[in-house]
Amino acid sequence: MLDILNIKDMDYTKKTKEELIEELLLLKQENESLKQEKGWVETEKYFELIFDIIPDAALISRVEDGVVVELNKGFTKLVGFTKEETIGRSSMDIHLWQNLSDRKILIDQLLKHGHCENFETTFLRKDGHPLVGSLSAKVVKLQGIPHILSVTRDITVFRQTEETLRRSEECFREVLENSLDASYKRNL
Repeated sequence: MLDILNIKDMDYTKKTKEELIEELLLLKQENESLKQEKGWVETEKYFELIFDIIPDAALISRVEDGVVVELNKGFTKLVGFTKEETIGRSSMDIHLWQNLSDRKILIDQLLKHGHCENFETTFLRKDGHPLVGSLSAKVVKLQGIPHILSVTRDITVFRQTEETLRRSEECFREVLENSLDASYKRNL
């Protein structure tokens, strides 16, 4: 095993490319060995399984610039962007937010409280159609860098149904009022 503590003291300017590659491979092997010893590989696999099985859109992005580092199948199904089209790009680059001011509100809330629940906003699908989402998120540090772990549920149909019901109630009230007015006038 390499002595990790002495790596800083090594002079890599005197090493050949092949020697550096060999040391890098040894470091990677040692890293994998440590992961196995600590059970990290198994934990990572469980995390990946859980993350990917969530039917809602799950996303991990950097707080600072919104660059996406991971997403699940639910995200692809919901908004239409593939992993290849999304990872390494910011949510602003792919025009995910209908109103960028909503992202700022979310970030402010996350920085203030560390989390948010059921933040309702409108996103844009890849095809440009709007999607009303209920987003819950938490700030987590990955390799020392603040990231947002978010899960978004599509509530578009729910909001459309609410609006249809509201309009129906208004029409019913109007018809009822007109009917009562007509009945009252007939009785005069």
